[in-house]
Amino acid sequence: MRTICLALTLTLIVLVAGCATGQDSSEAPADGAKITFTSNAEAAFWTSTSDKECAGFHGAGRVKDNEPRTMAVQPGVPIQVRGQGNSGLFFTSFVPEKGHSYQVNFVSGDSPSQNVTDVTDPAHPVAVGSPVCQQQTKAYDQKLGEKKEAEMEKQKKKKEVEMEKQKEAAWEKHVAENPADGVKITLTSSGFSSGIVAFWISTSDTAGTGFRWVGNVVVGNVSVLDTPDFLVNKLLQIFWGTSRTVVVQPGVPIQIRGYVSCGSSVVTPFVPEKGHTYQVTHSYGNEDFTQNVMDITVPDHPVSVAYNAEVDRHLCNTDGLYYHGTTKGWLPHP
Repeated sequence: MRTICLALTLTLIVLVAGCATGQDSSEAPADGAKITFTSNAEAAFWTSTSDKECAGFHGAGRVKDNEPRTMAVQPGVPIQVRGQGNSGLFFTSFVPEKGHSYQVNFVSGDSPSQNVTDVTDPAHPVAVGSPVCQQQTKAYDQKLGEKKEAEMEKQKKKKEVEMEKQKEAAWEKHVAENPADGVKITLTSSGFSSGIVAFWISTSDTAGTGFRWVGNVVVGNVSVLDTPDFLVNKLLQIFWGTSRTVVVQPGVPIQIRGYVSCGSSVVTPFVPEKGHTYQVTHSYGNEDFTQNVMDITVPDHPVSVAYNAEVDRHLCNTDGLYYHGTTKGWLPHP
């Protein structure tokens, strides 16, 4: 009796293991049909015997390279197979025949596809089935395309930032060895005592891109009579200061962006000249927001070289856009 129980237990374990792995024998059941799912990468499969196209799907399993999954199906009943991977979504319909074996192969890559083959005679495989649910496939392809475009744009911006960092690092090394070659730009602000202006700079050839943050500044000329603003301003000065100086390369077009949260964001482009010194002042108030670039090489005779005025100060209602002084249009924040 103990031997019989042990044999039954081992048999049960083998059956459970077989069900868990979704594997089956290489031959189709005599009264049924068999489908083996394969893929050159990771893919998920669903099947449906619904009379309605693209409906009633149930999970058939997920497979990876060299890890097929097999299931038995009822012959003579039309079946829809849905295969989905990172590169596509496909639906194929066919009618399995009694005693036949089929292979559904999902191909990932630049030219994704799903192929159904009758492999009852391995030496003479026969392609079967036809594509269905074309609308769903098209919609998925469009979604993938948008995702790829977004990723490409993301990588493009990342590359631009990296290039800017490399150029900046090379320039910093050069100016450290040759201080006289650098052009100094002092960034300042004027306006409300508690406001903070954030500055970015870019030497990108494309307007509104490639910005890197260089620091924040606060207003420095607040009267002690403006309490409590005076106290708030002094506290902000401890963290940010009233000005910030950057050294840039002469002859290279530069974009300077000044931004006040929910107030103004202006980009001012100009070309710094060798041997000159500049001051950028971002001004903000109740009605207008401006950014002025002054050549202060001769302190007693400053010269305005670039000036931009904000056209819409209600920045919080413009879907995160800012005004670019050169293009005269709204661009996404970098």
